[in-house]
Amino acid sequence: MEQHIKDNPILVFLQNALRQESAPKEIISQIDWRVLLDFSVKQAILGVVYEGMKISRLQYPDIVGKGLFLSWGVVIERQHRRFNVYRKKVQELSDMLKCAGFRTCILKGQGLSLMYPVPESRVSGDIDIWVEGSRKSITKYVHSITPHTFAQYHHIDFPYFKEVMVEVHYLPSQMSSPIYNARLQRFYKNNQPEQFSHFCPELGEGVCIPTKSFNAIFLLSHMMRHFFNEGIGLRQLIDYYYLMKMGFSKEEKNDFCKTVHYLGMEKFACAVMWIEQHVLGIEEDYLLIAPNEKAGVFLYEEISKSGNMGDYDQRYTFRKNGAWSRAMTDVYRDFALAKMFPSEALWKPLAKLVNQKWKVRNLLGMS
Repeated sequence: MEQHIKDNPILVFLQNALRQESAPKEIISQIDWRVLLDFSVKQAILGVVYEGMKISRLQYPDIVGKGLFLSWGVVIERQHRRFNVYRKKVQELSDMLKCAGFRTCILKGQGLSLMYPVPESRVSGDIDIWVEGSRKSITKYVHSITPHTFAQYHHIDFPYFKEVMVEVHYLPSQMSSPIYNARLQRFYKNNQPEQFSHFCPELGEGVCIPTKSFNAIFLLSHMMRHFFNEGIGLRQLIDYYYLMKMGFSKEEKNDFCKTVHYLGMEKFACAVMWIEQHVLGIEEDYLLIAPNEKAGVFLYEEISKSGNMGDYDQRYTFRKNGAWSRAMTDVYRDFALAKMFPSEALWKPLAKLVNQKWKVRNLLGMS
């Protein structure tokens, strides 16, 4: 697998783009730019790859095609404008919830973009905001503004803005295993005060984002949840790449290792480390835990096949044929994933039932 990665010009190009370096001329000359574009869309990393193209084009203007570069730039310009809209909505949303008496913390997207060399290069999804308070009080507030939105186990949709989708979280994330989920929620609760007072002036006055150490656990749990539910792309792994590039002390790494072991995320974390080192090219000193090659190769192959949020997975296309097809497909996929990650995969059907309970409660007006 390592040799395959070294021989793959697209992955070598990506590694250089992440380091903000031009790829070697012999690598660039091998790239099919249309294939690179398809890869970037599938993995939701269009902006990151485009920045790599800009750097390489400065050094080798005759190799990187001008026409494709310019047409790609039009898409990136729209992405940059969308990024600026999101930044404004983050401030507006935080101010609105503050006026309602809630402390908040912006999860993922807008805070993570600040770690990127070019913040606008990160594709914006939606706004995820963690709100301090009980599920009942938060849901009541959201329903007072948008009455017919769904409340789920860990968040409620809040379609307040036309341009941007918002998820209001009473819990940052969840796990399928009841034991590990209880431990994860305890971790969130214990670390909650610091996150709601970790201000980020770059995003606006009074806006908070998670601390580096909290993100190391939260982003891992978020990746796990999406991986077992539908799939993840390299965008999430690149988020983690730039998080690790911030640097962690030996003590912070020891705390991380203890925490992921306690939360049942150790093997998944080791798989992520393998991808970070061997696929994305991060230096060994930045790793938070020792890589696991077998688990890492398994995870990378799933990412390659499924793409961002599983949208490009051709193995399970029949899951779109209705609720029963999706349910049977999910069970089949769970057993496939259980070969490498048994605990989370085998508990997932129960987690889905829990989430369905919250949807039913919402429909009955009980949330």
